Amino acid sequence: MNCICTLRNIYKAVNQCEKEFATKFGLTLNEAMLLCSLETKSLCASDLAEATDMQCSQTSKILKSLEDKNLIERTLGKADKRNMFFMLSEKGITMLASINSFQQEIPDILKPMLQ
Repeated sequence: MNCICTLRNIYKAVNQCEKEFATKFGLTLNEAMLLCSLETKSLCASDLAEATDMQCSQTSKILKSLEDKNLIERTLGKADKRNMFFMLSEKGITMLASINSFQQEIPDILKPMLQ
C-alpha cells in the first residue's frame, strides 16, 4: 500500500508541474517532449513515437496539435516521397529556447529522482 501511496503522490506532483507548464507555455508535456526530440534533427512519426515512448496514434495527434500551433513543419522524404519528416519551425525553435531557459520549481517528492 505504501508503494501505491507514493506513486499517487508522484503522479500528483507531475500533474501539478504539467499544469504550471501548460499555463506558462500553452503546451502539454508530451508536446514539449516532441519539440525536444526535434531540437537537432528532423524525424519521421515512428521515430518520434519511439524517442518519446508513445503510441503511434498518440504521436500523430500531438504532431497535428503542434502543426496547428505552427511549431513544427512537415516535409516529404527525399529518397521516398511517401515518408513524412517533421522539424521545428522558426516559432518552434523560439518556443523550445524559451522552454529550455525556464526554471520550473521541482516538487520535493521528485527531487531525489533527479540525483
